[in-house]
Amino acid sequence: NFLVGRGLLLSRDAEDDPWPRNGYRSLLVAVTAGIALSLPHFGLLTDFFAGLGQTLLAFVAPPLLALQLRESKQSRGNLFLVVVIAYGVTACILTTATTLWHLANQEPPPASPDLGGPP
Repeated sequence: NFLVGRGLLLSRDAEDDPWPRNGYRSLLVAVTAGIALSLPHFGLLTDFFAGLGQTLLAFVAPPLLALQLRESKQSRGNLFLVVVIAYGVTACILTTATTLWHLANQEPPPASPDLGGPP
């Protein structure tokens, strides 16, 4: 938000008018809500990206970085980090597979309601 706001020349100075920033934020919220309402299975799509991305970012990337930065290659701490990485990869695979299964077995979205127009 900050980088895009700077790109749109929406400064963060207190003496500036806050309405351009508020309008920009409101536009982002409205666009996000529009996308969420237009996709029939938005919750499952969110689950897919969360299962794929967040588990890797939370459980795999930090221990991998810690292993890379450690000087000692033989320690109990390393074993713990490897266990956390294995847990993160397993959680990533399970959550992604479960979400894909739910998407594949989901009923089609409901048809648009008939508004009483001509047939």
